[in-house]
Amino acid sequence: MTESQIIPWKRITVEAAAIVGSILLAFGIDAQWNDYQDRLLEKKILGGLLVEFQSFEGMLDWDQKYYGAIRASALKLVDIGMGMEEDVSDQEIDQLLEEVWWWSLPSRWRTAELNSVIASGNLALVSNAALRHDLGDWAITFEEVVDTISEEKEFYRDLFMPYLYKHVSLQQLLIVADGNPAFPSEAEDGDFGTAGQWGHPIKIAKKQAHREVLSQLEFQNLLIERASLLNDILNHALGSSERGLVGPCIRTTIELIEQELAN
Repeated sequence: MTESQIIPWKRITVEAAAIVGSILLAFGIDAQWNDYQDRLLEKKILGGLLVEFQSFEGMLDWDQKYYGAIRASALKLVDIGMGMEEDVSDQEIDQLLEEVWWWSLPSRWRTAELNSVIASGNLALVSNAALRHDLGDWAITFEEVVDTISEEKEFYRDLFMPYLYKHVSLQQLLIVADGNPAFPSEAEDGDFGTAGQWGHPIKIAKKQAHREVLSQLEFQNLLIERASLLNDILNHALGSSERGLVGPCIRTTIELIEQELAN
């Protein structure tokens, strides 16, 4: 073999190593960039979830007072109908009947942000395994909450409200209405009230004696059933005790999200 035919293995080896090193460096930089992008997306996801869960936490307190006020009014009407509350005026009875007229939408508890994260597969980007598992459980929990409130809504729509239509003067109830049962001071123009959404005072030619309606066994049973369904919402679906699905847990999840965002 002539000198010109000698293969420069050393140079080839160095050049090959440089090429391989460049490729590996490029892959490493690309991997780091992808990881950086994933972390940015994770922060964005957690930020959106934090806003949603904080909103639900505020809604939890509001709903507990709201549903609790309706349940209390229903049970007091039962006591009046059974003769256990005698010193109650007709106006107070109308006020209580107006309060049990209220209801709420189950869809308020649907988790748009969380459902979107799960549907897109982005839940896997949450690096904290405990938080990732917690968020997956919440999707099921909120569906249970919606189902429980939906059951009460169906009873209200199919049985409770039709009875009111037949036996109670809703127009008369509007006279004493002063807004949300739990937050009457929040009543605004357009809510039930004397002027109400009609924009003029409501007048009744002859008032109906609603006290007689309360003495009917059918209505008492409807009130008791509604109070029971509201109790399910308060103590099982929402809850501030260990039995509740939302109450005892939502603060823990919020704190986990806040910790991850702080890292």
